[in-house]
Amino acid sequence: QASALLTSPTHAPRARHNDGTFISRKHFHQAEAAVTVDESDRDIYDRLFTLFDKTGGGTVAFRDFIVGLTPIMKGSFDERLLCALELYDLEATGLLNQTDIKMVFRSMNHTASCMGDPTLVLDQLDELVETVFVSVDDELVVKGKIKYEQAIQEFRDHPIIEAYLTRI
Repeated sequence: QASALLTSPTHAPRARHNDGTFISRKHFHQAEAAVTVDESDRDIYDRLFTLFDKTGGGTVAFRDFIVGLTPIMKGSFDERLLCALELYDLEATGLLNQTDIKMVFRSMNHTASCMGDPTLVLDQLDELVETVFVSVDDELVVKGKIKYEQAIQEFRDHPIIEAYLTRI
């Protein structure tokens, strides 16, 4: 259900604001109804929507929010991370820079915090991304962007993630 909701932009009408693309709570609820989300899941999504609504104005940054939902999807860590990275890659190039990947991990971390799961501090997230960019084979980095699908194992096997995964 979550993956259908996340990957179906036609079910999630968005409003354009001057600083990015946002989705309103009303439109998000319409998207949930369109893909038949269970009532118990709606409660979780609603709490997460509130968490991501930084101004209390009833809208959230669409990309950050849908990426933030990936930790509660079914699947392995690798599958959920790949889904999050693909969702953040709006141009579907298979490449993301360090800032984009840090934003992916921050959105996922934000959700973990809301769910009461262990989280990483921002310095750990920064170190994780920076060291993976330095440690991967040169052919995985193109013009300052990493081929993220091929680097999933590097992220998973990083000592920071290994320590994190043993806590959850």
